[in-house]
Amino acid sequence: MPFCQEDCKCSFIGFLVVANSFLDGGEGEKLQHLLESRASRMSNWLTPWWVDEAYLKSRSRLPTGTNTALMFPRWNYSGMEGQVDAAAKLIHSAAKFYLKIIHQELPRDKLGKIPLDMEQYKCLFGTCRIPNVGKDELKFTGDERRPGHILIIRNGHIIEMSIFDSDGCLRSFGQIKNELAGNVIPQTEGVSECPVGSLTSWGRDSWAEAYAALLGSNSKQLRSIEDSLFVVCLDSEPKPLEGKSELDIQAMQCLHGGGSKSNSINRWFDKSVQFIVGSNGLCGVNFEHAPIDAGPVATLMDYISDCFDRDNFEGEDAKGATQPTSAIQFTVSDNLRNKVLKASDEFDRVACNTEVKMFTFDHFGKDFARRHNISTDSLMQIGIQLAYYRIYHEHPPTYQSTTLRQFEGGRTGMVRLPNFQMSMFTYEMTDADEKPSDNELIHMLQVAAQQHKSHTLQTMNGLSMDRHLLGLRLLAEEAGGSIPKIFKSDGFKKMQRYGLLTSPLPTRHFLPMCYGPSNPDCYTVCYNSQENGIHFTVTKFEGGGRPYSSERFSEEITSALMDLYSLLLKADVTDGKN
Repeated sequence: MPFCQEDCKCSFIGFLVVANSFLDGGEGEKLQHLLESRASRMSNWLTPWWVDEAYLKSRSRLPTGTNTALMFPRWNYSGMEGQVDAAAKLIHSAAKFYLKIIHQELPRDKLGKIPLDMEQYKCLFGTCRIPNVGKDELKFTGDERRPGHILIIRNGHIIEMSIFDSDGCLRSFGQIKNELAGNVIPQTEGVSECPVGSLTSWGRDSWAEAYAALLGSNSKQLRSIEDSLFVVCLDSEPKPLEGKSELDIQAMQCLHGGGSKSNSINRWFDKSVQFIVGSNGLCGVNFEHAPIDAGPVATLMDYISDCFDRDNFEGEDAKGATQPTSAIQFTVSDNLRNKVLKASDEFDRVACNTEVKMFTFDHFGKDFARRHNISTDSLMQIGIQLAYYRIYHEHPPTYQSTTLRQFEGGRTGMVRLPNFQMSMFTYEMTDADEKPSDNELIHMLQVAAQQHKSHTLQTMNGLSMDRHLLGLRLLAEEAGGSIPKIFKSDGFKKMQRYGLLTSPLPTRHFLPMCYGPSNPDCYTVCYNSQENGIHFTVTKFEGGGRPYSSERFSEEITSALMDLYSLLLKADVTDGKN
C-alpha cells in the first residue's frame, strides 16, 4: 500500500485514473483476451515468462542477488578429519535423495491436503545456468546422460570426483570418505593462483563475455562442471567479525562466501545446488534460483538432516570401476586472469557491504498462535510491518513469496502487503493521537491477520494481481505496439520498488534461509516457524538510502512480536482463559 502517505494522495488519484482506463473496454481487456488464448495452449502460461523475467534476463550478479542460502543445524565436528567425515556423509545422503528422485520414490509434497507439483525436484541435480549476453540459459543433464560425478571445491581448486561406479551403483560412505581424504585433500593444498569460479560472482553480461573466452580452450572442463550432480565446497574457517555471531557468519558464508580472501573462491554460483561444508560444524546450501525454489531444497536438507541424526552410514562398497578423481585444470590467458582479479575485487566490495543478522525469537511459536486461533504466518507478517513502521513511520511496498505449486509447473506467487487492515493496525499501535483500547487493538489484529490469511490463500490459488499484470505487460511488449500507460506510470514503478522482501519457509529441522535485498533501501526477512520459536534472518545492504542496520531491524521485530504476544495474552484474560 505505497500511497497511504499524505503527500502521495495526488499521485494516487492520478494512478487511479490510469488504472481505470486500463480496465473494461480499454487496453487491458484486449490483452486479457490474448492472455486467455495463451493459457488455452499451454499447461502453465506464467512459468516460462517468470523464469525468464525474474532470473534468466536479470543481469545482476547471482550471489546477494537471486541465489539463496539455507543453513543446516550445527553438526558436532571440528578440524580436517571431522570436515571430511561430514562431507562424506552429506554427499552420500544427497546422492540417496537423488536416487529417490530418479526412481520416483519421493512422497508427493502437499499443502494441507492439496498435492503439489513435483517437477522442480528433477532440476535439483545436474543442472547449471549458462551465462549469455542479454539472457542466460539453463542446462539440464537428463536421464539419458545421467551424471555420475560431483565437484569438490577447496582453496579455489576444482576437483571432479565420481560417486557412482560403472554399474551405476552409489559408492559407500567409506569409499567416498577415503576418496576425499586420500585424493581430494592432497590435490587442493594451497590457494589457487587463479580461482576461475570467482567469475561466476560477476554481473551476468561480464561473466558471459569471460565465459565465451574461457570456452575456446576449456570446453571439456566447463562441460564437466556443468554436468556434475552438485558441488561440495570444503571451506576454511572464516575469521571472526566484530559484532557478528557464529550464526551470522554461517549465513554470510552460505550466501556469498565472505569474499575472495575467505571462501568465495570455493563457489560456482551457476550450479543449481552447492553444499557448503565448514571446518567447524557450520554448513549449508547455496542454490541458483532459476530452476528451483526453496521448498524442494528444504525437503532435500530435511532428508540430509534426518540422515545425520540417524548416523547410520554403514553399507557395502560399490564393486564397479570408477573414473579417477582429478583436478579440473583451466587454460587461462593473461586477459582472463585479469578478469578473475577484477571479478574478485568487485565482489569483495559487495560481500563486505552485505549485512546479515540471524536470530531466534523464542517467546512463542506455532503452538501459541494455534492456541489463539491465528495464523503464525499472518502474525509474523504483522510483526514485521509493525517493526518497519516504528522505524520509518511509513508503510513499505512488501513482497511476500508463496507457492503456486498446486498448478502444473507452478513456481512462486506474491502476496502484496500491507493490506489496509494491517496498515491501520500498525498506525494505531504507533502514531495514533489517541491510542485505541486493548480490546480494539486485539480486534484490529485479528481482522488484519484474517485478511492476510485470505489474501495468501487467494494468491496460492492463482488469483493475485502481480503475476497477472506481468503477463499483460509481456503480451503488450510481444505485440510490438505502445506499452499501456499503467506500466509506465510512477505509481506502477513505485509498486515494484520494495521496501521489504519476506519469505516464510516451513521445515522440520532448524533450516534458516536468507537472500539479498532487491535494492539499496530494501530489507529481506526470512523466517522459519517452529512449535516453540521462530528463526529469523534479516539482510540489508550497508550504506543504502535508508538508515539503520539489519541489527536494528531485528531488534524492532523482536520488540513488535513481544507487543503482539502481550496483546494476545490480554485477549486470554478478556475471554476468561486464565
